[in-house]
Amino acid sequence: MTELFARSPLARRLAALAILALLLVLSVPLLVSPFTGFGERAEAIETEAALLERLDRLEARRASLASLAAVANPPFLVAADAGAALEALQARLSGVVAPDRLRIESLAPLPRDERPGTPKEKPGAPVEVQLGFSATESGLYAFLADLETRPPFVRVRELSVKSALDGSVRVARGTAILSAVPFPTASP
Repeated sequence: MTELFARSPLARRLAALAILALLLVLSVPLLVSPFTGFGERAEAIETEAALLERLDRLEARRASLASLAAVANPPFLVAADAGAALEALQARLSGVVAPDRLRIESLAPLPRDERPGTPKEKPGAPVEVQLGFSATESGLYAFLADLETRPPFVRVRELSVKSALDGSVRVARGTAILSAVPFPTASP
């Protein structure tokens, strides 16, 4: 075989080209990998910067909410845990409108959304109650207006009302699902 290379310059050139091609195939990944690694690192840095920016925004939002929670009438419920938030929501609902205009017939907490693998006490999870009531039409309007305009604000998620004539007065009977998102505070 060495005699073939010694006698034929074409065979030597082909062998040299084959060795060169083999070296190129082996060296191209070594030359290209720093550039692809650079792109991956730049993407990881960009992702990390976006995450840090989001965390900064969340921390700023938490600080602004904490300052709002410190005022006399915060626009949201402030409670140490879900039980305290539920009590605060129930207290907010009772006494909103005069009893001769709206009577609360039932007030029951709704179970919290419990998915497997999620903590039972999630900060920012709404507390909800189901309210059964009977009211005059003006009492119902006043109740809903109070929930929407006086802090802490309460969201009406569902409202079902049937109106009937009771003597000379039109009475609205129904149910409502009301919710509020409490701002968690440290337990005293």
